[in-house]
Amino acid sequence: ISPIDLNDAKLPEMLLGKIKHHGVDSSKLVLEVTESCAIDNALQLETLNRLRIKGMIIALDDFGTGYTNIHQLKNLPVNKIKIDRSLIFNIAEDRLAQVIVHSLLDIFEELDVNVIAEGIEQPADLDYMNNLPIPLLLQGYIVSKPKAIGEICRWHHSWKKTVLA
Repeated sequence: ISPIDLNDAKLPEMLLGKIKHHGVDSSKLVLEVTESCAIDNALQLETLNRLRIKGMIIALDDFGTGYTNIHQLKNLPVNKIKIDRSLIFNIAEDRLAQVIVHSLLDIFEELDVNVIAEGIEQPADLDYMNNLPIPLLLQGYIVSKPKAIGEICRWHHSWKKTVLA
């Protein structure tokens, strides 16, 4: 969702109604807030807080490319932060990116948020990220390209057979 959507005070109740209608537990819903514009007013923060209170998981998407700075992170009620691919791609070879990501991970650990690294496309980057001391979720084409729901279910079933064999 866009920060602009957070200006709608009715958003939390509307989403809760829809997920209940479909029999989905609110704690299974992850809302990714884009960095397309700033979260810069009290109503947006209140809406985010109400979404969290309703049990929804809030992820800040594409961190490192948008409007959210380190200071603002202290006040954002997010459960997850997704580090943008621009900081992750070729990290195994990019010393500056390594320093930036290590610093961010220290901050995110203090904030007690889950971290997802986007843009894992090369084996060396996958190895580098897997060897970091902080547990991360990794996302990128090296794992899988985006798939339709039916295809992702088949892929996951096949992957589990391979991994657990």
